[in-house]
Order: sequence, then C-alpha cells, then structure tokens
Amino acid sequence: MSTLFSPALKYFIVGCLNTFIGLIAIYSFQIFFDFSPYQSNLCGYLICHALSFVAQGSFAFNSRLTFYSFLRYSFIVSSLWLFNVSVLHFLLAFGMNSYASQFISVAAYAVLGFFLHKHFTFSSRRS
Repeated sequence: MSTLFSPALKYFIVGCLNTFIGLIAIYSFQIFFDFSPYQSNLCGYLICHALSFVAQGSFAFNSRLTFYSFLRYSFIVSSLWLFNVSVLHFLLAFGMNSYASQFISVAAYAVLGFFLHKHFTFSSRRS
C-alpha cells in the first residue's frame, strides 16, 4: 500500500496546485492582458499542461522526463479529457444534477489519470 499511497498522494497534491496555478493564470490573462475567456483558458491550460507534466513526472512518479514521455503524457491527457466529457454527457443524459455530474466526471478523470500515468506515461519500464 505504501508504494501506491506515496505517488497517489503526490499526484493529488500536484493536481491541486496545478488547478490553483491554472486558475490564477486564466484570470491573469483576462484581467491584465484583456484576453477573452477562451484565449485565457487556452493559455492557462497550455501553461498547466507543461507544469503538470514536469511535476507529475519528476515529483509524483520520480520518472525521467523525455520527449517521448511528453508525447505519451499529451496523448493520455487528451484521452482523459474525452473520457471526462463522455462521463459528463452520460450522467447528464440520465438526469443527474450538473454539479454532481461535474464532480463525478472530474473524479473519474483523476483516478483513471493516476493509473494511466503511473503505468504508461511515467512507467519505469519506459524511457
């Protein structure tokens, strides 16, 4: 359990910090640079994508960061986003409250993301 708990806790911490940094970046682009909400969101997500890759890889999973691990990371994050939207759509289609649906779809994204990043993106068997 301790080998799973330590990376899982680190993954959670990085995710929380990344979310906080992302929101600050998004709001900053809107306030200080007069970007539209969509432009701000894109810029914030691009910044967080790079930060999260480095933090998850080096801190949460103690992995060597390579160009190929970045490609795997980007593929996994894109796939997770599609999974997230699919879960959200499914729950909303069955009449679940939108806030509960968002929470469940984000939780599903995070749990699946941890295992995919641990065993695929940042696996010690890959370089």
